[in-house]
Amino acid sequence: KKNDFVKEIIKNLKSTNDYRSHIRVYNYIMNFELNKIIIKEELELMVNLTANKNFGRAVTLKLSEFKEYLG
Repeated sequence: KKNDFVKEIIKNLKSTNDYRSHIRVYNYIMNFELNKIIIKEELELMVNLTANKNFGRAVTLKLSEFKEYLG
């Protein structure tokens, strides 16, 4: 089920242009410590998908926070 969950998140990040959805994904991952079960390459793909959309300051700050959280 984990793989289906991650694939669905990636699919949604690719398709949505709603910056709030992107922010919610990273908040959810941090709040529930899902980085412990999602592999690093998938997390990096998510960050790259979001960064390539050039949403603006709020998303840029969230990505910075997320990257710092990941260490």
